[in-house]
Amino acid sequence: MDRAIICNKKHRYQNIKSNFLKNEKVHYYPTVDDFKESEMIPYRELIVYDYVLNALDLKSVFDLQKYCADRSIKVFKYVDEEGQSYPIDFDEIIEENSQNSRRDTVEMKVQEENSGHIEIIKTVYKNIPQKNIGVVSLSEKAGSTFISLNLVKELSQSNMTVSYIEMPFKAPHAFEQLGLFYKLEEYDKKVDEVLFIEDLLEENAFNNLNKSLLQDQNITWLTMHPSISRLSTEETSLSELIHRCRFSSVNIMDVGKVKDINDLSKMMYKMDHLLLIIDPLPWEIARNEAMLKALKETLNKRNHLIMLVNKFHKEVHIKELREYLDFSPIITVSHIDIGYIYKAIYNSKAPIEINECSKGLSEDMKKITELIVPKDILVKKSKGSRMLEKVRGVRS
Repeated sequence: MDRAIICNKKHRYQNIKSNFLKNEKVHYYPTVDDFKESEMIPYRELIVYDYVLNALDLKSVFDLQKYCADRSIKVFKYVDEEGQSYPIDFDEIIEENSQNSRRDTVEMKVQEENSGHIEIIKTVYKNIPQKNIGVVSLSEKAGSTFISLNLVKELSQSNMTVSYIEMPFKAPHAFEQLGLFYKLEEYDKKVDEVLFIEDLLEENAFNNLNKSLLQDQNITWLTMHPSISRLSTEETSLSELIHRCRFSSVNIMDVGKVKDINDLSKMMYKMDHLLLIIDPLPWEIARNEAMLKALKETLNKRNHLIMLVNKFHKEVHIKELREYLDFSPIITVSHIDIGYIYKAIYNSKAPIEINECSKGLSEDMKKITELIVPKDILVKKSKGSRMLEKVRGVRS
């Protein structure tokens, strides 16, 4: 019986194949679906490249496990960094991926002879389609990073995973703003040992340091290297980046200010929504009137555009502004005192995490989350539920 290898690049297949004897029959498939269509060839082993495996959604993992089990095929994961393959623990993969799935509890009643009704309660996992959300500033310093960081924190409180992604359109500063330098000192590591956006574009693997350093509760932080000015905005690079950022249910992509609508349109077909951040100062809007018009014409037809009036204050003539923008939906995000923003930055936090801002910002972020993700999964865990989990843990 032959061996099969699934990896999305031909040169990776050659690397893996070189580990076997020349007379062994090894077959290459770029995707899982291509592998399944090869019913005519009996296999004894399947080797899956680690990136391909990590990119699978929960349903695909279940299907692959069942497919191979039915045919007595042993499945291995090939780790490129080590140049070795290891038996796959499907239970571990399902446990990790289930974070990105909605759990529905289903109750079934089964009638058996002489036993009455037997109630069976089980949990069914439904995969949540990944959402890619672009956050764009209409003018310089309108607040794409401010909105992105607070939105990520708000989403992380719900039962889903979320990634903050600093896109290569903008000059980098998220790594420093998030205080990740301090974490590096705790791990006694250098900045070049961390995986950044440019590394993902070069197809490097998500390493263990990143999992410790850049993953916080339900959040994965993917930033640019702090010493890089900016990266290419070629369509192929952006498409590959979005394709490789499969760590979370929701990707919040901090794009920043875009001067050319053509640069933005290269990535829009991959976006589910675009949040346009507007500074309510009249001259900032007037300077970017052409971009505003182009965005409305490009995105309004697809119902992807959401406008956010940031730094909103009671002195802003909101009725007049709404009439000028002539768009729906428009969400206002309240003005935050600059002192509180400094306090958050000095403590390596998002403003939504400090007491003075948490309530108001959380309410504003909820308005956004209700438009970009299914409402039935936006359920925060209450203190009571966490206490119940602890009790259950003790009893079990």
